[in-house]
Amino acid sequence: VKVGKKLVIPNAVVTDNFDDECELVIMILDNITYSRTVVSAGEYTFTQKGSYKIIYCSIDSAYNISRVEYDLFVV
Repeated sequence: VKVGKKLVIPNAVVTDNFDDECELVIMILDNITYSRTVVSAGEYTFTQKGSYKIIYCSIDSAYNISRVEYDLFVV
């Protein structure tokens, strides 16, 4: 991804075998300043070069957490 260009952040569907109430949180972790940005699915514009992580985190009512991470490099 190039600085200033928009990236489409896909949505995800969260399911659980026992719980109907799961929450999905999508975060972008900036490895330059170590700041986190919570985003919703849609477009996101990166304003700085560097290494980022896009993290999808699912939490159920018993506080079980599942997490998937994707590495992204902005040039």
